[in-house]
Amino acid sequence: MPSTTSRQLGFTLVELMIVVTIIGILSSIAVPAYHNYIQKSEVTAGVSTTSALTTNIDLFIQENGQFPSPTELSEIGASATMSALGTLSLLPDPEVAEQGVLGFEFNDTTSVSGKKVQWQKSMTTGWQCLQNAAEHIKGCQQGSIM
Repeated sequence: MPSTTSRQLGFTLVELMIVVTIIGILSSIAVPAYHNYIQKSEVTAGVSTTSALTTNIDLFIQENGQFPSPTELSEIGASATMSALGTLSLLPDPEVAEQGVLGFEFNDTTSVSGKKVQWQKSMTTGWQCLQNAAEHIKGCQQGSIM
């Protein structure tokens, strides 16, 4: 006698729609979290790049008595385009020779295009990091940039 029971060979439409809905919900949570992660990692890389140069600038000031000029990036072991994420710059203080700003501006290939990280050298407070790119970056507070 032939068997009258049939076996299911695939998924039902309802089962597939449930899986698609679950994937949609998970991706709506994961994509913004991933974007935030990328943004913070790019800003942290900019902070690290500039932070490493502050010691070199301190040595330059000690040897030369003044903050390096914009054309003296190579004297502190750097170049304007040493990072693929953006451009470095130097801005000496016109009134106090030992003060100035080390800047980093993110380029168009980053998620924080046009944003900046700045290390400001002051004779009274030392180095202070400011950035306008992301919240909660360790060692560099969010603030207004020159």
